[in-house]
Amino acid sequence: MTHYLKCFSFIVLFALSQTVLAAPEQMVPLENRLKTLTGQARIPVLIELSGYYVDEDPEKASILAEETRQLLSRYPNNSQLLLINHHLASAYFHLGKVEQAAALVIENEKLALEKGNLDEKATAAKDIAYSIMNREGNYLKAIAYFQQALADYRELNHVFEIGVTLSDIGLMYYYNGDYDQALAYYNQALEQRGYTEKIEATRTFSDIAQVYMHYGRYHEAIPHYIKALAHARKFEQPVWISEQLLNVGVAYLMDKNNDKAIVYLNEALVLAKKLGNQHNLFFINKRLGEAYRSKEEYSRALEYHHQALALATGMDSKALIIQSQIDLGIIYSWLEQYEDSMEHFQKALTMAVEIDHLDMKIEAHKNVSNLYKQLNNHEKAYEHLAEHHKFKAEQTVQNHQDQVSELSDTFKTEQIVNEFKLLTHQEELAQLKFQHQRNYTLVAFVLLALSVTFFIYRQNKKRQLVVQRSQMMAELVEKKNQLLADVSHELRTPLTVLQLKVEALQHNLVSDVTASYDGLIVKIGEINSLISDIYQVAQSDIGALHLDLAEHNCLSTLTTWSQELAETVRGKGFKWSQNIDIPDDVSICFDQDKIKQVISNLVDNSMTYTDLPGQIVFQARVRKDQLDIRLQDSAPGVCKRELPLIFERLYRVEASRSRATGGSGLGLAICKSIIEVHRGTIMSSPSHFKGLAITIHLPLSQAESQHG
Repeated sequence: MTHYLKCFSFIVLFALSQTVLAAPEQMVPLENRLKTLTGQARIPVLIELSGYYVDEDPEKASILAEETRQLLSRYPNNSQLLLINHHLASAYFHLGKVEQAAALVIENEKLALEKGNLDEKATAAKDIAYSIMNREGNYLKAIAYFQQALADYRELNHVFEIGVTLSDIGLMYYYNGDYDQALAYYNQALEQRGYTEKIEATRTFSDIAQVYMHYGRYHEAIPHYIKALAHARKFEQPVWISEQLLNVGVAYLMDKNNDKAIVYLNEALVLAKKLGNQHNLFFINKRLGEAYRSKEEYSRALEYHHQALALATGMDSKALIIQSQIDLGIIYSWLEQYEDSMEHFQKALTMAVEIDHLDMKIEAHKNVSNLYKQLNNHEKAYEHLAEHHKFKAEQTVQNHQDQVSELSDTFKTEQIVNEFKLLTHQEELAQLKFQHQRNYTLVAFVLLALSVTFFIYRQNKKRQLVVQRSQMMAELVEKKNQLLADVSHELRTPLTVLQLKVEALQHNLVSDVTASYDGLIVKIGEINSLISDIYQVAQSDIGALHLDLAEHNCLSTLTTWSQELAETVRGKGFKWSQNIDIPDDVSICFDQDKIKQVISNLVDNSMTYTDLPGQIVFQARVRKDQLDIRLQDSAPGVCKRELPLIFERLYRVEASRSRATGGSGLGLAICKSIIEVHRGTIMSSPSHFKGLAITIHLPLSQAESQHG
């Protein structure tokens, strides 16, 4: 059940995409007609009704599907059996009967391979993929089955199904943490004309936005959510429109644009009330409360959070009630109404203990501890803090057990799949033998054709390589000449100033000799710094950038650096803030001096180009198997078209980050070369503070260490 809730809405989408649904009023005649039918005549009507009720009433759908299977045992029809098994598996997934659904899709895959057509085989493969996704969370394994279905749909030229399956694969990569691949497949799905002409494309636009939300690039997520909303409006589907209004509102909320968030959330609220969707109403009220809390309009915030609590109570959802109690407790603590705050926090804690929800017990104890600390009751604060850490340790153990359990489930699934493969192995061998006998007659002709083709291909390839080599040599010469010209220009300016100062001293034209010598030392330092930067870039170009790799504790290393940098930044008149969210047992393998050089360069860059009094924010966290570091500063920023160019050598943004501020123009290029030799990535984006954000992703381990 671990992955079932995560993917439930996706299963709903799949059921919708695979079934032509009738409007509710059209079901009444079908149900009335069913009452008059007996025996085999009931089967087509039962299939249509069960397909509709999969989403509307999965319990009813499962009853209708089970009756259909009984009838088909008396009146066999493979196509009808494959379709009703598909509907029944979808209903089981909706009802949380994951094991029953898994057994059914395995049975269906065997039937499809033995007696189904290509379309039915593709559907069976997708059902297997959904089962693996929900039971095991093994997204890469699920992708293999989706790819199989994709190949079948392409052979059939079913454009809409191709689009849906490409989007499915994108979602699997998203769940697996491979966001670049996810975006690639989402965009391929949207390139399918037949897919974008359907309501299901709404979800793909929304999923693309979700990738940007994950990266914290809320401003870039918003246009994609708005596309999803426009697409849903085009089909006049209130449920889909309501969902996307909520998404847009949340994106604006995370982007600190509270006013726009409130506009979209209020529209979502009106629509959700019409639809009677209590679950959506809860989250809309919760988010409206958060928006008004950010605007420091606490009375309005309390109004919406109280409404959210009433909705959660009406749904009897203990988890949502606890969330609401915590939200209210936080606002009352900010208002210094400590008695009311403690009442809500204690209710949340009591309920979390009652339902034995580990995550919520952890959060509730932490909130109660913080409140006692505000009240200077250190004994009680320590007591709840100890409970917080106790449950935190229990959570770590439980996560480990869940991983072991998932591995066990994966092993069991592999056993079932292997048993099925053994059953069908002999039949496959017989088919292969026949195919081989038929193909032997073509071998001689194919070999001859291949020989001719290879000869032609080789000659063409030779010509292409000659042309490419010439082009590459020309590009290298051009880049070399450009670099020499740029470096000459960079050196000419300080050298000219140096020459003028020396001549002025030589002819006694200066009144303050000491100041002139100080100026000479500064210019010589600039030249040395530029030469050092050029040398480091040259080392990177020829692959001679040396790394002294070693394991370092992430939390202690970054905390120490941050404290050192904070003193420098504050000393220059800037505000410094940090958020290092890293477990204390995580280590990373890197060259400490070079990574510190990168972060120091970025901080120097921010101090050089940020207007006083500005803000510099240092953030670090661990996600899956990588360390994410982000440095943000306040205005001025860099326009979007120039963001990708700032890592190029000797490039300067002339408007706000001009040559007059100094620097060699090689700093960010050096940062990029150091990060890439660590097998990491570095990228730029607008910051939340209207300046520049630089984000670094570093792998936690270096599988193939580089020492030379």
